[in-house]
Amino acid sequence: MNQPLSPALLVPERLSAQAVQTARVAALAKGRPLLDVLEEQSGLAPREFSTLLGASFGLRLPQAGEVAALAAIGGVLGWLGAQLSVSLSLRKLD
Repeated sequence: MNQPLSPALLVPERLSAQAVQTARVAALAKGRPLLDVLEEQSGLAPREFSTLLGASFGLRLPQAGEVAALAAIGGVLGWLGAQLSVSLSLRKLD
């Protein structure tokens, strides 16, 4: 029969206010980004840390199809931005 897991081995469902405050103090003292400090303090792998952040702040990881759609939109927006830049540079400004 399997032994029950120790609570110390379980990943918390959400970051506590105390954990965020502790990380803020450390981040300010070290001049480092808060998320870097939170990730280090959590000791989690990047995927698990991202899931923890999502649960804590109401975010979710995008699915592969959503990432592809966003990348395509980004490409279109980049093209439109370039066109706007060129048209403004060619326009005579009085």
